[in-house]
Amino acid sequence: MTETLPCIRCGTDNPADARFCINCGASLMLGTTGQTMPLTTTPQPSPRSDAVQQQGGKAMYCPICREVALVMADRQGIEVDYCPQCRGVWLDRGELDKIIERVALQGGATQPPAQQRERHEHRDYDDDYRRKKKRGGLLGELFDFD
Repeated sequence: MTETLPCIRCGTDNPADARFCINCGASLMLGTTGQTMPLTTTPQPSPRSDAVQQQGGKAMYCPICREVALVMADRQGIEVDYCPQCRGVWLDRGELDKIIERVALQGGATQPPAQQRERHEHRDYDDDYRRKKKRGGLLGELFDFD
């Protein structure tokens, strides 16, 4: 029996070396680690629950948790599927390219200018030692699900 990768979106069995589903084009990679999803040698029945139905009547389930339905969020025109339990994030084909393109376009705009501190020679400490929180930027806004 050949090893296959089940698609999280449509359930199609894909070749073991596939990066995207041959049926719907969904990514078969786990997060940003570059590792593929676990191989299966026998078809696993997909769990059924009262989850919100997506993609033509079929709910997409987390490949890690297996029983938790993925939640789709639209962040600045980019569809992000995430698991509310393990907080895994999955992108559709082309969505990562959109993120990379937007970050490249914003490049220098999201970087705050370097601040120079005043030097106080008359004391050894600084009362305002806390650093200011950096602005989130595009990636912070995309992946903030709280």
